[in-house]
Amino acid sequence: MCREKKETAHYHLPGLFEFYDLYKLFLPLFYEHRDYFYDWCGIGSIYGAPADCIWGGGRVGSGYRAPREVLALTREYGISARLTFSNSLLRPEHLSDPRCNRLCRLLAEGKRGSVTELMVRLEKKRTDRDALSALLDGSRHILAAALLALYGKPPEGPDAELCRQLGRRLGRQKLINTIQMLQTYRGACAYNVGVSHVLGALAVELEEIL
Repeated sequence: MCREKKETAHYHLPGLFEFYDLYKLFLPLFYEHRDYFYDWCGIGSIYGAPADCIWGGGRVGSGYRAPREVLALTREYGISARLTFSNSLLRPEHLSDPRCNRLCRLLAEGKRGSVTELMVRLEKKRTDRDALSALLDGSRHILAAALLALYGKPPEGPDAELCRQLGRRLGRQKLINTIQMLQTYRGACAYNVGVSHVLGALAVELEEIL
């Protein structure tokens, strides 16, 4: 039986700093009550620039919310926070502006590579196929509980809060994709496949999904 793959339309929303208070109310609603919204739509990113930011001088900007507070909110839900710097009148001396550079470094912190770093640590620990298989199995069960939570079944046990957070951050489609991918690599562990090869391929796919 051939299943049609459901595509998701990802919307990129304005007002990263200006509409912080709105997003603080809207994002929990969007991720915790997905039945209120179409299941084919998702949030790709939230973009903007804070007020009085010289690199963003080409746009009307407002919002004085602390950048770390803004970033904490977007990261809680796994949303990409993007800066819109579009001042076409910048001169070379403006590129060293301390505030704008701090903002760029802040948003770049821990964006990518964390999955790969985890895989490298597992390889250094000389994780064998049985241990990796158990790890993938456990991860798959947690993600499955997170997915069920989005359909109204409350998670139970010591990982309940983690399941709720994963559900909010990943959403249904990412959870489904990740569960399927973990199942595939869990099956690969049953064959005579090198753990390093599995970890490398797993890191690439997880970085793409997450």
